[in-house]
Amino acid sequence: MTLQLGMQLVNAGTLELPQLVSKLVNNVWAIHTLHYHALHKRNQLRLTESKATLSKETHMLFISGLNSFAQDQSIALN
Repeated sequence: MTLQLGMQLVNAGTLELPQLVSKLVNNVWAIHTLHYHALHKRNQLRLTESKATLSKETHMLFISGLNSFAQDQSIALN
């Protein structure tokens, strides 16, 4: 319910002011809750992406280290 519609209902006598306030507070709370959950989900996705990137970078460093180690061992054997 919007404030404008609520005021029209109050003026028409269909809705009392405390009921309007209650409905508007519930709407604001619902919007706040949805926004909070959306932000939480976005942060979870970012964290997952960061972990995936970190995992890939760690893997690449590990492979690079293995290659360097193999080259060092090859030189030492010759």
